[in-house]
Amino acid sequence: KLDLESHMPLIQGRKVVVSGASGLIGSALVPFLQTCGYKVLCLVRHKNNLGENEIYWNPYAGEPDLSCAGKIDAVINLNGLDISRGRWTQEHKQRIMDSRIIPTRMLVKAINRLQHAPSVFISASATGYYGDAGNIALTEGSDMGDFFISRLCHHWERAAAVDLPDTTRPVQLRTGIVLTPAGGALKRMLPVFRAGAGERFGHGRQYMSWISMEDLLRAVLHILNENRICGPVNLTAPNPVSNAVFSRTLAAVSGGKLVFPLPESIVKILWGQMGRETLLASARVKPEKLMSTGFSFRHETLMQALREMLGKYRQNR
Repeated sequence: KLDLESHMPLIQGRKVVVSGASGLIGSALVPFLQTCGYKVLCLVRHKNNLGENEIYWNPYAGEPDLSCAGKIDAVINLNGLDISRGRWTQEHKQRIMDSRIIPTRMLVKAINRLQHAPSVFISASATGYYGDAGNIALTEGSDMGDFFISRLCHHWERAAAVDLPDTTRPVQLRTGIVLTPAGGALKRMLPVFRAGAGERFGHGRQYMSWISMEDLLRAVLHILNENRICGPVNLTAPNPVSNAVFSRTLAAVSGGKLVFPLPESIVKILWGQMGRETLLASARVKPEKLMSTGFSFRHETLMQALREMLGKYRQNR
Protein backbone atom coordinates (compact mmCIF):
# COMPACT_ATOMS: atom_id res chain seq x y z
CA LYS A 1 0.00 0.00 0.00
CA LEU A 2 1.34 3.39 -0.94
CA ASP A 3 1.65 5.83 1.92
CA LEU A 4 -0.21 8.83 0.51
CA GLU A 5 -1.78 10.18 3.69
CA SER A 6 0.97 12.75 4.28
CA HIS A 7 0.43 14.18 0.79
CA MET A 8 -3.35 14.44 0.90
CA PRO A 9 -3.64 17.81 2.70
CA LEU A 10 -1.25 19.34 0.13
CA ILE A 11 -2.96 17.82 -2.88
CA GLN A 12 -6.69 18.27 -2.32
CA GLY A 13 -8.07 20.76 -4.84
CA ARG A 14 -4.88 20.99 -6.91
CA LYS A 15 -5.31 20.77 -10.68
CA VAL A 16 -3.00 19.02 -13.16
CA VAL A 17 -3.17 19.06 -16.97
CA VAL A 18 -1.74 15.97 -18.70
CA SER A 19 -0.88 15.54 -22.37
CA GLY A 20 -0.22 12.04 -23.70
CA ALA A 21 -2.66 10.66 -21.15
CA SER A 22 -3.53 7.61 -23.27
CA GLY A 23 0.07 6.35 -23.52
CA LEU A 24 1.72 3.69 -21.38
CA ILE A 25 2.78 6.06 -18.61
CA GLY A 26 -0.13 8.49 -18.94
CA SER A 27 -2.78 5.78 -18.66
CA ALA A 28 -1.30 4.73 -15.31
CA LEU A 29 -0.43 8.22 -14.08
CA VAL A 30 -3.88 9.80 -14.54
CA PRO A 31 -5.80 7.41 -12.24
CA PHE A 32 -2.90 7.41 -9.78
CA LEU A 33 -2.97 11.20 -9.45
CA GLN A 34 -6.78 11.14 -9.17
CA THR A 35 -6.50 8.62 -6.34
CA CYS A 36 -4.00 10.93 -4.65
CA GLY A 37 -6.59 13.73 -4.72
CA TYR A 38 -5.61 15.76 -7.79
CA LYS A 39 -8.15 16.99 -10.29
CA VAL A 40 -6.68 15.79 -13.61
CA LEU A 41 -7.56 17.32 -16.98
CA CYS A 42 -6.47 15.40 -20.08
CA LEU A 43 -5.57 16.97 -23.42
CA VAL A 44 -7.20 14.88 -26.17
CA ARG A 45 -7.20 14.89 -29.98
CA HIS A 46 -10.94 14.25 -30.52
CA LYS A 47 -13.48 17.08 -30.59
CA ASN A 48 -16.70 15.10 -30.21
CA ASN A 49 -18.18 13.92 -26.92
CA LEU A 50 -15.58 15.54 -24.73
CA GLY A 51 -15.66 14.33 -21.17
CA GLU A 52 -15.89 16.61 -18.17
CA ASN A 53 -12.14 16.32 -17.59
CA GLU A 54 -11.03 16.55 -21.23
CA ILE A 55 -9.72 19.51 -23.26
CA TYR A 56 -9.41 19.29 -27.05
CA TRP A 57 -6.17 20.24 -28.76
CA ASN A 58 -4.33 19.68 -32.00
CA PRO A 59 -0.65 20.31 -31.22
CA TYR A 60 0.19 20.67 -34.91
CA ALA A 61 -2.38 23.44 -35.39
CA GLY A 62 -1.66 25.61 -32.37
CA GLU A 63 -1.46 25.64 -28.61
CA PRO A 64 -4.40 24.39 -26.52
CA ASP A 65 -6.67 26.86 -24.76
CA LEU A 66 -6.00 26.14 -21.11
CA SER A 67 -7.82 29.22 -19.83
CA CYS A 68 -11.06 27.22 -19.64
CA ALA A 69 -9.49 25.07 -16.93
CA GLY A 70 -9.17 27.91 -14.45
CA LYS A 71 -6.14 27.97 -12.16
CA ILE A 72 -3.73 25.14 -13.04
CA ASP A 73 -1.12 23.96 -10.55
CA ALA A 74 0.94 21.72 -12.84
CA VAL A 75 1.28 20.59 -16.46
CA ILE A 76 2.69 17.15 -17.33
CA ASN A 77 3.77 16.58 -20.95
CA LEU A 78 4.08 12.94 -22.13
CA ASN A 79 3.68 13.30 -25.90
CA GLY A 80 5.77 11.33 -28.36
CA LEU A 81 5.72 8.48 -30.86
CA ASP A 82 7.01 5.10 -29.64
CA ILE A 83 10.64 5.06 -30.81
CA SER A 84 10.76 1.24 -30.85
CA ARG A 85 8.15 0.95 -33.60
CA GLY A 86 9.49 0.83 -37.15
CA ARG A 87 12.93 1.32 -38.66
CA TRP A 88 14.58 4.68 -38.23
CA THR A 89 14.50 6.06 -41.75
CA GLN A 90 15.19 9.78 -42.08
CA GLU A 91 11.48 10.44 -42.51
CA HIS A 92 10.57 8.35 -39.47
CA LYS A 93 13.23 10.03 -37.33
CA GLN A 94 11.77 13.40 -38.27
CA ARG A 95 8.30 12.21 -37.23
CA ILE A 96 9.75 11.02 -33.92
CA MET A 97 11.37 14.42 -33.39
CA ASP A 98 8.29 16.42 -34.42
CA SER A 99 5.99 14.35 -32.19
CA ARG A 100 7.96 15.57 -29.19
CA ILE A 101 9.22 19.05 -30.02
CA ILE A 102 6.09 20.55 -31.59
CA PRO A 103 3.61 19.60 -28.81
CA THR A 104 6.10 20.69 -26.15
CA ARG A 105 6.53 24.11 -27.72
CA MET A 106 2.78 24.49 -28.05
CA LEU A 107 2.29 23.70 -24.36
CA VAL A 108 4.91 26.27 -23.36
CA LYS A 109 3.06 28.88 -25.46
CA ALA A 110 -0.23 27.92 -23.81
CA ILE A 111 1.31 28.23 -20.35
CA ASN A 112 2.55 31.71 -21.17
CA ARG A 113 -0.98 32.78 -22.11
CA LEU A 114 -2.39 31.86 -18.69
CA GLN A 115 -3.15 34.57 -16.19
CA HIS A 116 -1.75 32.36 -13.40
CA ALA A 117 1.13 30.18 -14.57
CA PRO A 118 1.42 26.65 -13.13
CA SER A 119 4.07 26.17 -10.46
CA VAL A 120 5.70 23.27 -12.35
CA PHE A 121 5.98 22.01 -15.92
CA ILE A 122 7.07 18.36 -16.06
CA SER A 123 8.05 17.09 -19.49
CA ALA A 124 9.15 13.63 -20.60
CA SER A 125 12.64 12.78 -21.83
CA ALA A 126 14.72 9.58 -21.67
CA THR A 127 18.02 8.11 -20.52
CA GLY A 128 18.86 7.88 -24.22
CA TYR A 129 20.20 11.40 -23.63
CA TYR A 130 23.46 9.82 -22.42
CA GLY A 131 24.02 7.65 -25.51
CA ASP A 132 26.49 4.77 -25.09
CA ALA A 133 28.59 5.49 -21.99
CA GLY A 134 29.90 2.01 -21.18
CA ASN A 135 30.46 1.38 -17.45
CA ILE A 136 30.55 5.03 -16.41
CA ALA A 137 28.04 5.93 -13.68
CA LEU A 138 25.80 8.65 -15.08
CA THR A 139 24.08 11.41 -13.11
CA GLU A 140 21.99 14.34 -14.25
CA GLY A 141 25.18 16.35 -14.71
CA SER A 142 26.78 13.86 -17.13
CA ASP A 143 27.45 14.79 -20.75
CA MET A 144 25.08 14.21 -23.64
CA GLY A 145 25.84 11.29 -25.96
CA ASP A 146 26.32 11.46 -29.72
CA PHE A 147 23.35 9.32 -30.84
CA PHE A 148 20.24 10.45 -32.67
CA ILE A 149 18.28 9.66 -29.52
CA SER A 150 20.71 11.85 -27.53
CA ARG A 151 20.08 14.82 -29.82
CA LEU A 152 16.35 14.08 -29.70
CA CYS A 153 16.33 14.27 -25.91
CA HIS A 154 18.48 17.41 -25.93
CA HIS A 155 16.10 19.31 -28.23
CA TRP A 156 13.07 17.92 -26.38
CA GLU A 157 14.40 19.07 -23.01
CA ARG A 158 15.36 22.48 -24.37
CA ALA A 159 11.86 22.98 -25.81
CA ALA A 160 10.46 22.22 -22.34
CA ALA A 161 12.78 24.60 -20.49
CA VAL A 162 13.09 27.78 -22.57
CA ASP A 163 10.58 30.65 -22.56
CA LEU A 164 8.67 29.39 -19.52
CA PRO A 165 7.37 31.98 -17.03
CA ASP A 166 9.86 32.68 -14.24
CA THR A 167 7.38 31.30 -11.70
CA THR A 168 7.11 27.90 -13.41
CA ARG A 169 9.62 25.25 -12.33
CA PRO A 170 10.81 23.18 -15.33
CA VAL A 171 11.48 19.45 -14.86
CA GLN A 172 12.53 16.96 -17.55
CA LEU A 173 12.08 13.25 -16.80
CA ARG A 174 14.97 11.16 -18.12
CA THR A 175 13.09 7.88 -17.87
CA GLY A 176 14.71 4.47 -18.18
CA ILE A 177 13.04 1.18 -19.15
CA VAL A 178 9.65 1.17 -17.44
CA LEU A 179 8.75 -2.24 -16.03
CA THR A 180 5.06 -3.07 -16.33
CA PRO A 181 3.31 -6.09 -17.84
CA ALA A 182 0.75 -3.66 -19.26
CA GLY A 183 3.03 -2.56 -22.11
CA GLY A 184 6.43 -1.43 -23.25
CA ALA A 185 9.55 -3.58 -23.32
CA LEU A 186 8.47 -6.01 -20.60
CA LYS A 187 5.18 -6.88 -22.30
CA ARG A 188 7.00 -7.58 -25.58
CA MET A 189 9.67 -9.70 -23.90
CA LEU A 190 7.50 -11.85 -21.63
CA PRO A 191 5.96 -14.20 -24.24
CA VAL A 192 9.40 -14.92 -25.68
CA PHE A 193 10.91 -15.73 -22.30
CA ARG A 194 7.93 -17.81 -21.18
CA ALA A 195 8.27 -19.81 -24.38
CA GLY A 196 11.84 -20.67 -23.38
CA ALA A 197 13.46 -18.52 -26.05
CA GLY A 198 14.64 -15.56 -24.01
CA GLU A 199 17.69 -13.77 -25.32
CA ARG A 200 20.42 -11.28 -24.54
CA PHE A 201 21.64 -8.77 -27.09
CA GLY A 202 25.23 -8.78 -28.29
CA HIS A 203 27.83 -9.41 -25.57
CA GLY A 204 25.27 -8.64 -22.86
CA ARG A 205 27.58 -6.38 -20.84
CA GLN A 206 25.73 -3.18 -21.75
CA TYR A 207 23.90 -1.60 -18.81
CA MET A 208 20.12 -1.33 -18.73
CA SER A 209 18.65 1.34 -16.47
CA TRP A 210 15.12 0.44 -15.41
CA ILE A 211 12.34 1.53 -13.05
CA SER A 212 9.13 -0.14 -11.95
CA MET A 213 5.91 1.59 -12.96
CA GLU A 214 4.98 1.91 -9.30
CA ASP A 215 8.18 3.78 -8.45
CA LEU A 216 7.81 5.97 -11.54
CA LEU A 217 4.36 7.08 -10.43
CA ARG A 218 5.56 7.72 -6.89
CA ALA A 219 8.54 9.65 -8.25
CA VAL A 220 6.29 11.96 -10.28
CA LEU A 221 4.24 12.62 -7.14
CA HIS A 222 7.47 13.37 -5.27
CA ILE A 223 8.60 15.78 -8.00
CA LEU A 224 5.25 17.58 -8.03
CA ASN A 225 5.63 18.36 -4.34
CA GLU A 226 9.41 18.84 -4.07
CA ASN A 227 10.38 22.36 -5.07
CA ARG A 228 14.09 21.59 -4.82
CA ILE A 229 13.89 19.42 -7.95
CA CYS A 230 14.45 21.37 -11.14
CA GLY A 231 15.81 20.55 -14.59
CA PRO A 232 16.66 17.00 -15.71
CA VAL A 233 15.79 14.15 -13.32
CA ASN A 234 16.83 10.53 -13.82
CA LEU A 235 13.80 8.29 -13.39
CA THR A 236 15.63 5.03 -12.87
CA ALA A 237 16.07 2.57 -10.02
CA PRO A 238 19.36 2.88 -8.07
CA ASN A 239 20.68 -0.49 -9.28
CA PRO A 240 20.98 -0.75 -13.09
CA VAL A 241 22.04 -4.16 -14.41
CA SER A 242 23.75 -5.56 -17.48
CA ASN A 243 21.65 -6.90 -20.32
CA ALA A 244 22.83 -10.44 -19.49
CA VAL A 245 21.75 -10.10 -15.86
CA PHE A 246 18.43 -8.59 -16.93
CA SER A 247 17.78 -11.55 -19.26
CA ARG A 248 18.75 -14.17 -16.66
CA THR A 249 16.62 -12.50 -14.00
CA LEU A 250 13.57 -12.20 -16.25
CA ALA A 251 13.98 -15.84 -17.30
CA ALA A 252 14.15 -16.95 -13.66
CA VAL A 253 11.13 -14.95 -12.56
CA SER A 254 8.95 -15.72 -15.59
CA GLY A 255 9.79 -19.42 -15.67
CA GLY A 256 11.86 -19.24 -18.86
CA LYS A 257 14.20 -22.15 -19.56
CA LEU A 258 16.58 -20.85 -22.21
CA VAL A 259 18.51 -17.65 -22.70
CA PHE A 260 20.66 -17.37 -25.82
CA PRO A 261 22.68 -14.52 -27.35
CA LEU A 262 21.47 -12.54 -30.33
CA PRO A 263 24.70 -11.39 -32.02
CA GLU A 264 25.31 -7.68 -32.48
CA SER A 265 25.42 -8.13 -36.26
CA ILE A 266 21.92 -9.68 -36.26
CA VAL A 267 20.55 -6.90 -34.03
CA LYS A 268 21.81 -4.31 -36.52
CA ILE A 269 20.37 -6.22 -39.48
CA LEU A 270 16.95 -6.60 -37.83
CA TRP A 271 16.59 -3.15 -36.28
CA GLY A 272 19.29 -0.96 -37.80
CA GLN A 273 20.12 2.27 -36.00
CA MET A 274 17.25 1.81 -33.55
CA GLY A 275 18.72 -1.53 -32.42
CA ARG A 276 22.22 -0.06 -32.05
CA GLU A 277 21.01 2.88 -29.94
CA THR A 278 18.39 1.16 -27.79
CA LEU A 279 19.45 -2.50 -27.50
CA LEU A 280 23.25 -2.43 -27.69
CA ALA A 281 24.07 0.91 -26.02
CA SER A 282 25.09 1.01 -22.35
CA ALA A 283 23.75 3.58 -19.88
CA ARG A 284 24.50 3.04 -16.19
CA VAL A 285 22.21 5.75 -14.86
CA LYS A 286 21.89 6.78 -11.21
CA PRO A 287 18.85 8.70 -9.81
CA GLU A 288 20.96 11.26 -7.95
CA LYS A 289 18.36 14.04 -7.67
CA LEU A 290 15.60 11.73 -6.45
CA MET A 291 17.79 10.15 -3.79
CA SER A 292 19.29 13.46 -2.62
CA THR A 293 15.79 14.85 -2.00
CA GLY A 294 14.63 11.94 0.14
CA PHE A 295 12.81 9.72 -2.35
CA SER A 296 12.78 6.06 -1.32
CA PHE A 297 12.30 3.29 -3.88
CA ARG A 298 9.94 0.39 -3.24
CA HIS A 299 11.80 -1.67 -5.85
CA GLU A 300 15.56 -1.19 -5.57
CA THR A 301 16.56 -4.47 -7.20
CA LEU A 302 15.45 -5.98 -10.50
CA MET A 303 14.49 -9.33 -8.94
CA GLN A 304 12.28 -7.57 -6.40
CA ALA A 305 10.62 -5.42 -9.09
CA LEU A 306 9.94 -8.27 -11.53
CA ARG A 307 8.56 -10.56 -8.84
CA GLU A 308 6.03 -7.95 -7.81
CA MET A 309 5.22 -6.80 -11.35
CA LEU A 310 4.59 -10.40 -12.45
CA GLY A 311 3.05 -11.67 -9.23
CA LYS A 312 5.95 -14.08 -8.61
CA TYR A 313 6.93 -13.99 -4.96
CA ARG A 314 9.02 -17.16 -4.90
CA GLN A 315 12.06 -17.81 -7.01
CA ASN A 316 11.43 -20.45 -9.65
CA ARG A 317 13.40 -23.68 -9.27
